[in-house]
Amino acid sequence: TSTNKSTYAGQGDLTRLPIPSLEETLERFITTVSPLLTSEEKETCRNEVNNFLQTDGPKLQNLLVEYDEKGRAEGTLGSYVEEFWSDAYLAPD
Repeated sequence: TSTNKSTYAGQGDLTRLPIPSLEETLERFITTVSPLLTSEEKETCRNEVNNFLQTDGPKLQNLLVEYDEKGRAEGTLGSYVEEFWSDAYLAPD
């Protein structure tokens, strides 16, 4: 049987991607880049990450959560990564 539903008709019914905590994100970042860094660079990286965690990180994390909640409430955003993904990978250069 064929239906006339659009490709994205069920988009709103999909489970939303959770936003990882800032700490989890930063730990994953360190784990990912560590094999590429010297011991000195790892120490510098960890210091920069700790600085970010104490300064701009929490504010940016809150803005991301607010962005996601607003998009969900207004029905304009399926996921917090949706717009960024589209801009980065689907938009013409």
